[in-house]
Amino acid sequence: MKRWSIAIAGAIVMAFAYELNLYIAPFLVLAGLFIVLDRSEKKFPIWLGVPVSLFVLIHSRWLLSLIQWEGWLNTSIIFVLALLYGFTWMMATLFLLWKVGQKRLTPLWRGIIVLVMEWLIPLGTLGYPLFSIYYTEAYSPFIRLCVFPFIGARSISFGVIFVSSLLATLIQGKANRIHLGFAIFFSLWFMVASSGHIWRALPDGPRQVDVIVVQPNLAEKEKLNT
Repeated sequence: MKRWSIAIAGAIVMAFAYELNLYIAPFLVLAGLFIVLDRSEKKFPIWLGVPVSLFVLIHSRWLLSLIQWEGWLNTSIIFVLALLYGFTWMMATLFLLWKVGQKRLTPLWRGIIVLVMEWLIPLGTLGYPLFSIYYTEAYSPFIRLCVFPFIGARSISFGVIFVSSLLATLIQGKANRIHLGFAIFFSLWFMVASSGHIWRALPDGPRQVDVIVVQPNLAEKEKLNT
């Protein structure tokens, strides 16, 4: 029962990480997830489908706002497709992350797997990067990773998964020199990036500019038209 409670709580935290600016929480939730995967050596923990379903349901709820434009029927179809699509690719990703659990460079391989999977998401039916991990880091120093060419925001997801998996490896006492070297490097980088992110100078009052961004009310077909 305790395991289920923790898993459900983790799914809820991940789902609200973007809205509530909980950018540190995903690292802990994902580290716990990797510990579960690492300890499930003989059989993939299929019970993870329950917290995954909860996460997908909460994360996709904004699609219900389409009712005012598309009506109940079309919106319901889109919502169900989004749920099935998100659940399928997330469980597939978790299975791949579990498969590499015994590799020497596990954190690195896990980061690569998520990077590739998130690159594939927009190529699917909905053509939209739903459920991407980089959304959880909107106000994090990791936002600086998106400057990498050709990778963009997905490099943030890579960094989050890499560090979370590395943290899980260190907690379990499975670290080698390569893992420790990466841990030291990312710790130093994160501290430097955090200082620049948090302590950046604010503009003077008289020179401050107020900006208003207006999104035109485009038809949903035009928004989703590839």
